[in-house]
Amino acid sequence: MHGPRLPELDVLKATAIVAVVLIHAIPPFWDRDATTVEQVIGHLTRFGVPAFLAVSGFLYYQPTPIRHGQMQRRLRRILVPYVCVSLLAFAYDTAYPGHAATGSLASGLLLGGTFGPYYYVVLLVQFVAVAWILSRVPPRVAHLLLAVATGIAIWSELQLWIWTDPFWTARNGLVWAVWFLLGWVAASYAPAVMHLTGTYRTAILTVTGMVVMLAVWAVTAQHGGWIVARGLELVSVFASLAWLFTFGRNVGRLPASVAVLSDWTYAIYLLHPFFIYLVADVLVPTTGITAAGTWPIQWLAGVGGAVAATAILRRLFGPRSRDLIGA
Repeated sequence: MHGPRLPELDVLKATAIVAVVLIHAIPPFWDRDATTVEQVIGHLTRFGVPAFLAVSGFLYYQPTPIRHGQMQRRLRRILVPYVCVSLLAFAYDTAYPGHAATGSLASGLLLGGTFGPYYYVVLLVQFVAVAWILSRVPPRVAHLLLAVATGIAIWSELQLWIWTDPFWTARNGLVWAVWFLLGWVAASYAPAVMHLTGTYRTAILTVTGMVVMLAVWAVTAQHGGWIVARGLELVSVFASLAWLFTFGRNVGRLPASVAVLSDWTYAIYLLHPFFIYLVADVLVPTTGITAAGTWPIQWLAGVGGAVAATAILRRLFGPRSRDLIGA
């Protein structure tokens, strides 16, 4: 989709990258040792990767067939920085083992496993191919696929999915397709979406905000039963995306920090694990501070370190930095 810059998407991307770094800094929300605060944060930030995929679907949308050249450029922008940073990740994991999700460099590059969070790259490549297909079929096919993907997401959320291995589930496009398709379909109705979120902005913000709070309360306090809580949590991800998109409507002048985070999202995603892991592997052992509860330091290091590294590399390499780190 081409056109003027949309602050709604910038708000989504900037918030999502901050949330994703936070997710990787705190214990998983399903960890029994996680504190209540960490569980609440974990549930509130679950929208991170879905937001990235929804924005990709929105931006990739095209009512005419996507050309092979477009597809190649997108893959190049994704894969070249990924390979460059993955080589550094492999070297880091050689020095400080325990962060790779695969056993070799070859499998790590192929499966997004040199660092655990790189599974997202595997998903993104899948959805570049999906966009090429969707641009060549009637619009109603995308609507049907969105309905099917929603059912799969519900099935997966209730942990009924037959593929229960976390490694493969994270890389399974079927599990994540609902978010990409949501963005694609929303873009196909962009004028109506913009009208609704602009006209009913206050009402949408109020309702979706209440849904998110209700879901977090139900899950963390374990009220309403397990199935109800899990269902509400899935709904809360939809609500979070709607809230952020609607919040971005009529924001006026976009803050420079939001624009930077939005423009550098991919580079920050690729680079932030280095700084989070450095806190755990170097800072904690050398300073003697307690590892428990260091997630605020890891989060700040992840965001601040990745932003600083991106700024430095952009200064050093100029326009080529987009090929090397994705920004």
